[in-house]
Amino acid sequence: MKIHAPAHVVLVACTALEFPNGLLAMFPRKKEQHGAGSLAFPGGKLNVGEGVRGCAAREVQEELGVSVDPKGLKLVTCVTAVRGSKTYAFVLFHTNEWKGRMSNNEAYLAFVDPFNFDPTSLTYADRILMQNFRAWKEQFFPSPPPLNNL
Repeated sequence: MKIHAPAHVVLVACTALEFPNGLLAMFPRKKEQHGAGSLAFPGGKLNVGEGVRGCAAREVQEELGVSVDPKGLKLVTCVTAVRGSKTYAFVLFHTNEWKGRMSNNEAYLAFVDPFNFDPTSLTYADRILMQNFRAWKEQFFPSPPPLNNL
């Protein structure tokens, strides 16, 4: 049995930065990027010699201006997508801890409720990441029962 690996795999590390009220920080993709104008998780391609968590932390710093501890990032999901001759592996982490004040010099920031948003406002890959994030939240951090049921 032969296994054929894609000719080129691009690893992309993304982070879901969650506020205490459950909103996630996202931003619009640049004009020259695939899915221009669509909202995306902060993230980007892995540099040579860089770890996946280190890449996620670096991208958060570059895109949102805040620092996160790579060791504190929790793995949420990994999704693959093929576009042309390239295969992309998207790794999504989660954190609710960072240092600094968020800002995006290139565009506005969006604060998205993962359970109530327009999925067409996200890139295709980010839609899948968001679906997986929601499932992860529901599985590991279920909502408490309503008080009237106690």
